[in-house]
Amino acid sequence: MSSPASTETGQPGDALATASEHTALVVVGAGHRRSLNTVVLGSVSQHLLHEATCPVAVVP
Repeated sequence: MSSPASTETGQPGDALATASEHTALVVVGAGHRRSLNTVVLGSVSQHLLHEATCPVAVVP
């Protein structure tokens, strides 16, 4: 498996949402952890869940 590397400028959520138009899956970290049982989505992962054009996997 290979994936191309690129550098983008701008807001991370917007740049990743645009990049999602050309990929099969976006994988992002959840963001913040409040306790052992609670994970809070960060702004980028939250944005991608609403704006990405492909499936998004959010990992803790």
